[in-house]
Amino acid sequence: MNRLETIEKVRQSRAEWDALVATVPEDAWQIDAWENGWNLRDITAHIQFYEWWTGEFIRKGDWPEVDSSLDTFDQDARNAALYELNKDRSTADVRSDAPRSVAGLIDALEQMTDEQYARPLLTLPNGDEWTAESMVASGTWNHYPMHVADVESIRVKGEG
Repeated sequence: MNRLETIEKVRQSRAEWDALVATVPEDAWQIDAWENGWNLRDITAHIQFYEWWTGEFIRKGDWPEVDSSLDTFDQDARNAALYELNKDRSTADVRSDAPRSVAGLIDALEQMTDEQYARPLLTLPNGDEWTAESMVASGTWNHYPMHVADVESIRVKGEG
């Protein structure tokens, strides 16, 4: 996939995600998706973080500066910390960030040259390479489907 195709895939997958989220009534955003919490506001903030983080990594070519609680390779620990950092934010605040998080990611991709896009952005000590495409996929079109069942569960609970 080239850079422009990646940008289009981000736009398309985000539009699909937004359409799904739009099916949830306003008053259902506070319904827990899981027993231990995480409502649609929390899921939305979680997704926005990864969109923002990916855009920042692409823009800087290095790790974005984040709260120290998020600075871990342990994804479960990072997600728990992310939840703690965002749990007191208002739904309106989180929702207003949605267009900015994905727009920042798209902007970072648009600012890349095709040559930059084609090179690995990071090579890990184990030899794994992170490309722009693999990073963007992890933060968007491969990430959104992980939460579809959660959103549908919230919507159903909201209708019941």
